[in-house]
Amino acid sequence: MLTFKQYLLEEVKKSKEINFEYHAELNPEIWKGDKLRPEVRKKALEIAKEFLNSFPTKLKVIDIYIPGSLANYNWTKKSDFDLHIIIDPVSCRGINVDDYFKAKGAEWKTKHNISIRGFKVEVFIEPKGTTHESSAEYSIESDKWIKKPKHIKDLEIDEDEIEKTVRNLQKKIRILLSKNANPKEIEKLKEKIRVMRERGLYRTKKGEFSVGNLAFKALRSKGDLDRLTRAKRSREDEKLSLD
Repeated sequence: MLTFKQYLLEEVKKSKEINFEYHAELNPEIWKGDKLRPEVRKKALEIAKEFLNSFPTKLKVIDIYIPGSLANYNWTKKSDFDLHIIIDPVSCRGINVDDYFKAKGAEWKTKHNISIRGFKVEVFIEPKGTTHESSAEYSIESDKWIKKPKHIKDLEIDEDEIEKTVRNLQKKIRILLSKNANPKEIEKLKEKIRVMRERGLYRTKKGEFSVGNLAFKALRSKGDLDRLTRAKRSREDEKLSLD
C-alpha cells in the first residue's frame, strides 16, 4: 500500500501540480549564482511597468520583488514567476484596495499570457504594510536580496499530518456541496483553506514544505478547490436567475 507521500508523488506525475523537488542551486535560467540575470531583471521591470500603465491613476512604487519557489531551492518546471509590486498607500487612498487590485490583476491575467524563460508571469500589486513575508524575496528594483533563501539540508515532510488535514477538509467540502450550501458558506471554507496555507507558508519554519501549503496543493491537485469555486459561481447564478 502506498504511503501518503508516495501517493502525492504519483499525483505529481498525473497533474504536475504538486512537486517535492528540492535543488542544490537556484534555477540557472533565472539566476547566475545568487544574482538575478540582467536580461531577466530587465524584462521583469518592463512587465511591471506595462502592468502599472494599465491603471488610470499613477501609483507610487516602493519596490518590486520576486518571492516564492523561483526565488528558492524548491523551484519546479511548473513554478510561476511572481512579480509583487509594492506601492505607497497614500497613492491609492480612497480605493477599495482588496477588490480593486484583485480585479485589475484578474483582468490583466485574462488579457495576457506572458512568460520568462518558460515560467508563467503572475503580477500582484499591494500597498506597503499589507504584504505577507515570504521565505525568500529578491528586490528587482535594487537588484539585491531582501531575504536570502536558506537551503534545508535535512528536509522532512510530515505526511501523516498532511493526510489528516486533507481528508478532514475533503470531508467538509463533500458535506458543504451535498447540502447545496449558499455562496457565503462556500467562501468561508475557501477562506479557511487560504488562511491555512498562508500560516504554513509565512508562520512556520518549513514554509513551502509546511503541512498547510502541501495540504493546499493536494486539494488543488485533486480538483477540490475548483469544485468549490464552480459551486459558488453556480449558487450565485441561481440567485440571479428567474425561471
